[in-house]
Amino acid sequence: MRNSTVAFALTLVACATPARKPPPAPSAPPPPAKPSAAEEAAAQEADQSWVALVDHDKTAELPPLCQPWLKSPNRLLVAEGHKCLANFELAGARAVRVEGDKSGGVLASGYHGPGVDAALAHLDAGITASPDDLSIHQGRLHVLEASGRSERMSAALEQSLAVYKGPDAHDAWIAYTGELAEDRQLANGVAFLRVLLKRYPDDHEVVGNLGAFLQELGRTDEALTFLRRAVELAPEDAYDNWNLGQALAKSDPAAAETSLRKGLARAKEEDRGGMSCKLGHFLEERRGNPPEACALEKRGCEKNDHSACKGRKKAH
Repeated sequence: MRNSTVAFALTLVACATPARKPPPAPSAPPPPAKPSAAEEAAAQEADQSWVALVDHDKTAELPPLCQPWLKSPNRLLVAEGHKCLANFELAGARAVRVEGDKSGGVLASGYHGPGVDAALAHLDAGITASPDDLSIHQGRLHVLEASGRSERMSAALEQSLAVYKGPDAHDAWIAYTGELAEDRQLANGVAFLRVLLKRYPDDHEVVGNLGAFLQELGRTDEALTFLRRAVELAPEDAYDNWNLGQALAKSDPAAAETSLRKGLARAKEEDRGGMSCKLGHFLEERRGNPPEACALEKRGCEKNDHSACKGRKKAH
């Protein structure tokens, strides 16, 4: 990996009261006014001042500096105030957390306690003040993930996609799937990627990562739909081919071998060791243990994991 709606049928009873003309639909709020050069400069200066305090571990000095900004008519300065105060709240909320699912878990640094809710409230307010500030959207997603609230990330992303009108942020959004995969938040990762899929229906990374998450959840039939689509969108992509090969390993070993070899050949150098090891084991277990399996295991596996070279099946 790179890195229900329930419908209720209502029976309406007719009545004798005259029909009323429905009220007009509310109009969408106007977009925020474009800030002046002076407002942008003031916000940039404010950003530099509070970030310097954080960098020098002087977070106790943040509230007196930043709270006055919340009353500014400059919405960019208001947003900087909320970003600053979110960091103040998070400074007292750092903790070690355990993340994972039934297949395993990890220890990770994160956030815990009431400061997290206060920080998220500031980030929500910052987005309202400056919806095109990508860093606030990113901060909110990060805090949700790092505080064990990853089940809320898909809703937060959907809201961000609705209000953020800045330069395309595909790479920023999809980066969080790596964090979710690392923390084994697979079901939440699927929900997050389904939101992204609405925005990027023909993006091979989004489609392929969704397939990979589903495969990790054991939903192979569903996964294959997305993995095949990803390869259609990007036939030469190493990781889409590799993920498709892994999903086909049991049902169609011949097709799996083709995809795995193509993935390995196009992968980044730093990934080829682990992929060589896995391909060696696959050839050993599913393709009659040809001599090449031993060479691949020697290339990428630990010394005690060269089972193909010993002429025996790798233990399951």
